[in-house]
Amino acid sequence: MKKKALHSVAGFTLLELLIAATIIGILSVFATVGYRNSVAEARIAEGRAKVRSLALANYRAHIDYPNISFGNDDMSDNVFVVGGNGDVCKRSFASNPNAQWPASCLVANGYVDQLGFSGYFKYTVEGTSVACMTGNNSKLGSKYNGKKIYCYDAKDDKSTVNL
Repeated sequence: MKKKALHSVAGFTLLELLIAATIIGILSVFATVGYRNSVAEARIAEGRAKVRSLALANYRAHIDYPNISFGNDDMSDNVFVVGGNGDVCKRSFASNPNAQWPASCLVANGYVDQLGFSGYFKYTVEGTSVACMTGNNSKLGSKYNGKKIYCYDAKDDKSTVNL
């Protein structure tokens, strides 16, 4: 009769398990970094679309009311009808077209839909046809936070990327 050797039991050694765990850990680091970058880029793409909508709304408002001017208030999550100076928007620019209106009045007067701002960016209306986006959240990283990222001029159909 043959005897079985005691050391021929099937299984993994501790060294093999450590190498497999290390490889999985390295792959997960790369996947996490790639995911974070893709999320930031998706947010920027969404922000660019909102800037274009805001610039076109600004341009349409200035075509309807050439004397109108907008303040430099930022569009954010909670600024839709109430402007940066606390005044509630009137339903028509025609009642006082020479006043300085908050940019959020574009929403109240129907020039642009409520855009559902994410809080990652500040949106500003500049001049008669320009809107810009500035980084407003530390989750975006130092590359974007506090910097003007993108501007769009609806009149000239020109984009400016500032990175």
